[in-house]
Amino acid sequence: MPSSRPRPRGFSVTGLELAHCSGLWAFPDWAPTEDLRDTERQQKRVRTMFNLEQLEELEKVFAKQHNLVGKKRAQLAARLKLTENQVRVWFQNRRVKYQKQQKLRAAVTSAEAASLDEPSSSSNASIQSDDAESGVDG
Repeated sequence: MPSSRPRPRGFSVTGLELAHCSGLWAFPDWAPTEDLRDTERQQKRVRTMFNLEQLEELEKVFAKQHNLVGKKRAQLAARLKLTENQVRVWFQNRRVKYQKQQKLRAAVTSAEAASLDEPSSSSNASIQSDDAESGVDG
């Protein structure tokens, strides 16, 4: 059903005319060329999905040695059917994760130590209520 609303000249109800106007759909001069967009797409790396056996072996080796280089890295990669680069990046990421875990453990340890030095507010409330029941002024 045609709209009763007035339209500017040159526009259709269905927009079919727009589809045939090549100038409206062409990329402006500043837009990247097709070649650039293709190379950007080729640079996108697929995320490696490690299977359970690979992860278990990588974790086992990491527990013994946090940095794997040279022949040992090549042997591990071959054994796990991975590239050396995949093993290198896994170890790099795992070291970052390990460092974050260490910082978190240190923060938790220092927080626990601080809480042992100072009585908690709940234990203070408990002491105050005991004092109130026994009639002792604090």
